[in-house]
Amino acid sequence: MTETNVILKIVGYKYLEPSITVDLTMPKRSDALDLADKLNDIAKARKENTTTYIVQSIELPNGDIDNEDDIPF
Repeated sequence: MTETNVILKIVGYKYLEPSITVDLTMPKRSDALDLADKLNDIAKARKENTTTYIVQSIELPNGDIDNEDDIPF
């Protein structure tokens, strides 16, 4: 498994569910956190008060082929 850090853009709305989109992916968590902070600063400078950037770490399969049969029959 490979750890990947996803930078999510969350835009909140008053009467609707928030919009969540994947903005970027990065291998290093520290770089992703730094970039998310910078994106939050840019959103604040643009007066986008409902926009927030967060980092979520996820484990992705590394692409190795599993030779075992996972079918239960």
